[in-house]
Amino acid sequence: PGSKDGAAYTVEANGTFVAEFTALALRLDVGEAGVVRTRFGYHVMLRVPPPPPDPLESVAILARPPGTGTVNVKHVLLSWADLSNGDPRGMKRSRAQLEALVGKLKAQLAKGAAIEPLMQQYSEDPGTADSGDSYDVDADAPMVKPFKDLALRLKPGEVGVVKTQFGIHIVKRVP
Repeated sequence: PGSKDGAAYTVEANGTFVAEFTALALRLDVGEAGVVRTRFGYHVMLRVPPPPPDPLESVAILARPPGTGTVNVKHVLLSWADLSNGDPRGMKRSRAQLEALVGKLKAQLAKGAAIEPLMQQYSEDPGTADSGDSYDVDADAPMVKPFKDLALRLKPGEVGVVKTQFGIHIVKRVP
């Protein structure tokens, strides 16, 4: 049922797929197909290239090697009509409106604005929007990979943007 919609899976060595599935997925070259049998049956898979980064993402930051240890970050989560996390603000927002809002918030943060009021006003993350709480992130943190990848590459005080299945995150590394 997980593949009925045709969406691609991200497979990692330490991921959650059964060992046989993971082993084949990691051996295939882009464009190559293979078949593997697991306890769930036979899997026919085709390795596809990763999707291009979202134009809003901080590609240069994501290209850096990750730091070590734990970093502390705060973020503003925004969605839009085509990728809504259920927040009514995001459900009404067009992609163009999202892009304008991300640009506005990044500019405010670059000028030294505090992130906590922006979280309270704009963030769609129910866990941290009102509290202004931060996340401790390390290599083993149970977070979505793109968010964790960006957090571990940010320099102190730096702001970056990344897309996840929840929306667009404007992330700032804080002390």
